Amino acid sequence: MSFKPERWASVSQDLPPYCTASGKISRGDLFTIASRGRDDDVLWQLFAASYVWGQGNNGYGLARLKRILSVTPKDQLVALIREAFSAGDRHGPMAAYDVLRGEHRYRAAGPHWGAAFFTKALYIGLRNGPASPLILDRVMARRVSKLSDMPHLLYRGFGYNWSPYRYGVYLAWMRQTAKKFDVKPELLEFALFKM
Repeated sequence: MSFKPERWASVSQDLPPYCTASGKISRGDLFTIASRGRDDDVLWQLFAASYVWGQGNNGYGLARLKRILSVTPKDQLVALIREAFSAGDRHGPMAAYDVLRGEHRYRAAGPHWGAAFFTKALYIGLRNGPASPLILDRVMARRVSKLSDMPHLLYRGFGYNWSPYRYGVYLAWMRQTAKKFDVKPELLEFALFKM
């Protein structure tokens, strides 16, 4: 994914140097960050890198990041990610999702950091678990809704703060469909995203 490093100056020190030098960040770069463990610095780098990766060249990405951080400071985001990863390690991706979604129907535990972006962090950070999470953003919701007749992934044509149950239905459909085509669920997710 291409991005403009100068737009992300406030978090550029948290990205791999070769990413800021090239203006490109990939899933592989995120996996490299996640492989370094789960101390606070790594979890923050994972948050920052997955957010930049998810936003790419969107001009409003940094404004959204500032809005997230104005409500939920860095140390609280790191604590949320740690709690989600711990829940995911113990109970699977739906439990991790539930931690980050929070109790409020329309607002995530880290306000303004919605499922479209926190599922990216979950996918990267819990990828090597027994049942890894998958990314669920607006693009995936639209593609899967169209292919599966699961209309509840969309609300008025848009993705929204899906319940843990709805996320679980999505994961089950993706795994079942991937098995049918003899591919890994993450490969199916990648292919559907690129359609």
